[in-house]
Amino acid sequence: MTESEQASIDTLFKRIQQLHRPGQAIDADMFRHVQEHFRKHPEAGYYLVRDILSLQASVCALREVVARARAHFTAFQESREAGCAGKGAAVSATSATSGREHDHGAHPAKAAAPHGVPNASLAARHLQQRLNRSPDIQG
Repeated sequence: MTESEQASIDTLFKRIQQLHRPGQAIDADMFRHVQEHFRKHPEAGYYLVRDILSLQASVCALREVVARARAHFTAFQESREAGCAGKGAAVSATSATSGREHDHGAHPAKAAAPHGVPNASLAARHLQQRLNRSPDIQG
């Protein structure tokens, strides 16, 4: 066991200790059921702690992935907006000669897709919507 693992285990049990308040009502049936399993399987605590630490590490990794995805999405959005702003004069000239307006937001599926990703703007919008609906994932 590494020092980091030992510290994580100690922190976990400190949290458990903080949650336990004398006189606080607990589900007696659940407590009895869990105690029965611990009597039958004394090593269960080890496996539970190991799984909890693994889940904590997974949540931390997921938060990092979400943060990177947000950063990539923001960079994609900014580069796309900068690209549209730079083409504004050319689009205006084309619109004037063709006699029709060009709406950049009207056809998101036809937008240029970076790195060969089809429907990139649609996928980016979908990702942003999912991120906005998931406040519990945020750090």
